[in-house]
Amino acid sequence: MLLDVRDLSKSYGDTQVFSALSFTIAAGETVAVVGPSGCGKSTLLNCLGGLDRPTGGSVQLDGRDLTTLNDDELAALRASAIGFVFQDHHLLPQLSALENVLLPTLALAKKLDEAQVRAAARELLAKVGLTGKEDRRPAQLSGGERQRVALARALINKPKLILADEPTGALDVANATAVADVLLALNRDTGTALVAVTHSPALAARMSRQIDFAQGVSA
Repeated sequence: MLLDVRDLSKSYGDTQVFSALSFTIAAGETVAVVGPSGCGKSTLLNCLGGLDRPTGGSVQLDGRDLTTLNDDELAALRASAIGFVFQDHHLLPQLSALENVLLPTLALAKKLDEAQVRAAARELLAKVGLTGKEDRRPAQLSGGERQRVALARALINKPKLILADEPTGALDVANATAVADVLLALNRDTGTALVAVTHSPALAARMSRQIDFAQGVSA
């Protein structure tokens, strides 16, 4: 089992965001996290990725309990094992598409061969349909293209888990469908598990399973 969540809870002061969440996610599985706005979906994603610490319970990723790691250990684990995709692509405007994809490699403890990693980045950009646009900056790309660069960036370090927070939320229907197509194709090609917070019924329906906050259980 890749991800094992047990009795997870999160609160801010007297405000309980969620409590007693337990579920598992297998390697290569696709899971949609759905529910009304403000119910804690993004907070859950942050806890799964080690960006926020839960109040109680445990999150085990590939046998390592994130709740027991210090900040440096969490940063190292995120760099090597988790890819993040957000509603806003968060690309650096002064960098090209290729340079943006390469950014996460700088956080790895192990020095990579520069020629090999650049070749891998070009291959990922080709997989997301951006061959010939490697040198373009974000302002020269469409919204859908920028989000596809973000997908490639999330995969450059070959993570075991992709966490996506509303990955199609800022896109029109056509671009949202195209990005979802690419996201799920990358999941199939790489075997990377995918957990996506989404308000899109179309995207949620394409995932293998849903965690519904309105019901409080996984389905």
